[in-house]
Amino acid sequence: MNDAHIDAVDYVMDGLSKADHLAATEHLATCAECREDVAAFAEIGATLAGTAPPVAPPPSLRANLLAQIAVTSQDAAPASVASSGKSSDAPIDELARRRAGKVPRRWRVLTAAAAAVVLLVGGGAVVRQVSGHSHQTTASAVQQVENASDKQVLSAKARSGTMILTASSKLGKALITLEGVSAAPRGWVYQAWMLTSDGPVSAGFVTPGHETLMKGKLATSHGAAITMEPAGGSVRPTTAPIATVMLS
Repeated sequence: MNDAHIDAVDYVMDGLSKADHLAATEHLATCAECREDVAAFAEIGATLAGTAPPVAPPPSLRANLLAQIAVTSQDAAPASVASSGKSSDAPIDELARRRAGKVPRRWRVLTAAAAAVVLLVGGGAVVRQVSGHSHQTTASAVQQVENASDKQVLSAKARSGTMILTASSKLGKALITLEGVSAAPRGWVYQAWMLTSDGPVSAGFVTPGHETLMKGKLATSHGAAITMEPAGGSVRPTTAPIATVMLS
């Protein structure tokens, strides 16, 4: 994230720290361009996730792709406009700076998407490659919650389906799932929330039919909820919950 824009790739793939993620979410509320980037990359990720089973690619595929990206021409950045001391020069300088920074940021998204394609074809996990998080670590945490001796499984009606919360107080972790619920409309996401005494706290995004390991500390939560939010998510819920479960 820089002073002007967030990193859409790291945001969508959960590659930011908690503080940076919160700051990025706040930034999205006021930046239409970043919202477009986040929505575009989220759509790329969803498309890749639904593709056919991976097959082994030729060893040269990744190298050739990156080499092609490296030699592809880009528009030259506008030259800085020399200041003449007039107030009218300031907006021109600012516009030049914004245009100069725009190409690398767009290419960052496209390059990451291309790398994700290579990794998916090679049999790897896109999320692990882009965000740096270990898929095995997440899978292990999910398994620990599923096997916890104090596991609670709670459910609530969610539109045409069911919201399921699987929680372990000893581990301080919870899983959240939507079953029988259709995918969110284009430009929207299902966002999970930990319900705390200070209000709802974002706990990540939920894809119907898939278990999601919730972010946040279960010890400070008395329940969980899911809302539908604009792509990229919200700092606080902006719509009524489609389902809520209270911890016993």
